Amino acid sequence: MYRYMKERQSDVERESMKMKCNKSQMVTLTMWKIFMALVLLLAQALVMPVTLAHQHSMSGGGGGGGGGTGAATGHNGEVSMGMGMGMGMGMGLGMGLGAVGSGLGKDAHVKTKDIDAVEGKSVSLPCPIAEPLHDVYMVLWFRDNAGIPLYSFDVRDNMAIEQPRHWSAPEVFGSRAKFHFDSQPATLEIKDIKRHDQGIYRCRVDFRTAQTQSFRFNLSVIILPEQPLILDRWGRQLNGTQLGPKQEGDDIVITCRVVGGRPQPQVRWLVNGLLVDNQNEHNSGDVIENRLLWPSVQRNDLNSVFTCQALNTQLDKPKEKSFILDMHLKPLTVKILDPPSSMIADRRYEVTCESSGSRPNAIITWYKGKRQLRRTKDDISKNSTRSELSFVPTTDDDGKSITCRAENPNVNGLYLETMWKLNVVYPPLVTLRLGSTLTPDDIKEGDDVYFECHVQSNPQWRKLLWLHNGIHLEHNTSARVIRSNQSLVLQKITKHYAGNYACSAINDEGETVSNQLPLRVKYTPVCKHADRVILIGASKDETVEVVCEIQADPPPRQRKIARCCFQRSCVM
Repeated sequence: MYRYMKERQSDVERESMKMKCNKSQMVTLTMWKIFMALVLLLAQALVMPVTLAHQHSMSGGGGGGGGGTGAATGHNGEVSMGMGMGMGMGMGLGMGLGAVGSGLGKDAHVKTKDIDAVEGKSVSLPCPIAEPLHDVYMVLWFRDNAGIPLYSFDVRDNMAIEQPRHWSAPEVFGSRAKFHFDSQPATLEIKDIKRHDQGIYRCRVDFRTAQTQSFRFNLSVIILPEQPLILDRWGRQLNGTQLGPKQEGDDIVITCRVVGGRPQPQVRWLVNGLLVDNQNEHNSGDVIENRLLWPSVQRNDLNSVFTCQALNTQLDKPKEKSFILDMHLKPLTVKILDPPSSMIADRRYEVTCESSGSRPNAIITWYKGKRQLRRTKDDISKNSTRSELSFVPTTDDDGKSITCRAENPNVNGLYLETMWKLNVVYPPLVTLRLGSTLTPDDIKEGDDVYFECHVQSNPQWRKLLWLHNGIHLEHNTSARVIRSNQSLVLQKITKHYAGNYACSAINDEGETVSNQLPLRVKYTPVCKHADRVILIGASKDETVEVVCEIQADPPPRQRKIARCCFQRSCVM
């Protein structure tokens, strides 16, 4: 009590230095100082025991009278000063002591209301002043059990409530606090809340004629946690906003670590905004962790947002860290677009293959059999890859397959491919051969000879012709000429069957004549002109020389000359 009165005396002296007083006010101030000095002397010896013994006794306040000033002390020792016409120093002292008792007694029954505030933010402590507002004399704010106010709203020297004096203790709030009397309810706004602002605050409203009102608030300062840190399964910190890339079937194992916060924050995981895990799994000091296991990611998990939130209040947004899942995906489809049903040999074609579903875009390669085709042009879009193959099919390509393969090199060992069987059309390719059992140089009259006409064509040939020395041969069994499928049989040949043979095949793409195959038929010597009669005139006993031309295959080694006589005998 002594200490309090001493501090209050200093406050009054400081206040008196600031006031611009007229002469009558200076006199009153001098009387007030004398009164306070006497109070200090008496309080040390008498007031403290009396006050402790009568905490619930007298009620009082600032005295009035013609000859002095009154001081009222109450509400756990808060001091309020009032200028008035006192009845004397003794009455002022008595009434002040009564105020102490009254304040202590009433404050014990004031209900405390809890209010939360976030560090660094603003908070408004309500002071719901009851009517009549025009009767308000002074509003004082106190903290904990301190008897000295930290903020005052003073209208004692003004009859108009619109012209109050505001004072905020610089060592407490200073310019951070502002009392808003006109709001409903009236509030003490505190900006930039500090963690040491936490405590019990009391608002006391004094009226000129009405009873004093008091309100208590328990202000709790919430300290937000630090920004979450995300760790992989090996404890390495993940930076940026991308998680992965992962492959289908991979497990995601990530840990959210949060430091600090009062009260202790809840650390939770959300996937695409949905809560999936809110169990704190590790707590060491002010470090809290939550480990998330997301097994076997699938294609539809691509671009999923994994968010760790740390929250310990509803007054502010949670601290959070988010990652977007990136994935390497194998291609889903591959197809050759509108391949031609048939192609003409030795003509250039362009064919397109398209693949979709791969991330990143698939790489397309072309193969004919096992040989890679490289004359390609690729077109990559957001959702697909296209590759155009330019090639010239040959007759040998008919029936072979072209393969389009799509693969993502980032996905191990997985690819898709599609095959296209070529249908290459062309005129017949025709080759004539002598029967495989025959020897060309050993064929002689009386032998059977056969030819084989080999035809390769697409589409299938529809007509086959045989030629002997450019003349069509027809099937003729009586002439011993027999045609069977792609074979020609000549039975018991004579030298007249010798010559050049060929075959011709026809399909929808054209007609082709084979190579010419000469047939050599060996035969014994015969007169070249055996069918001719030669008349020769000669005298009796005249020797006549007649030339006889012989032909044979192989040719005769010499020409014979026949010597004939009239007796019709010839000597060779």
